[in-house]
Amino acid sequence: MAQIFLPLEWVAYTSTEDNARLLIKHGAMVKGTYALHVAAGCNRSRIGMVRLLMEAGADINGMPDFDDIYLVYGSNYSQTALHRAAQTGTEEVVALLMDYGADRTKLDARGYTAMEIAEIHGRFELVDLIRSYETGAS
Repeated sequence: MAQIFLPLEWVAYTSTEDNARLLIKHGAMVKGTYALHVAAGCNRSRIGMVRLLMEAGADINGMPDFDDIYLVYGSNYSQTALHRAAQTGTEEVVALLMDYGADRTKLDARGYTAMEIAEIHGRFELVDLIRSYETGAS
C-alpha cells in the first residue's frame, strides 16, 4: 500500500517556506494534514517551516488517526508533532513547539509522552529541554 503525500506535506519536508506560502495562499489545507508532523520530525532544522505552518493554523497537538501512517513516519502509532520532533527532530524545533503550547503531557497511541519518546531514542538533550518546560526553567 502506498502513502500519498498532500502537496503541502511534501513541501514541508523537501522545499522552502516560500513554496509553502504559495500553496497556502492558493488554498492548500493546513489543519488536518500532517505537514507539521513531517517538518517537526525532520532531522535537519525546518524551524521556519514549523513556524509558518503553526501560524497558518496547523493543529499543534493533532495526531494522525489512520492505520497506514507507518509508510510516512516509520511507525504506526498516532503521535503529535512534538512526539515526532522528540524522536527525530532538532532541539530548536522542540523548543519552538513548546513555546507555541505543545502539550508535553499528551500520550501517543502507545501511551508515551514526547519526553519518553526522546528518552527511548537516546535524545537526552531533548529530555532535558522538555523537562525544563515542566519545571518552568525554560
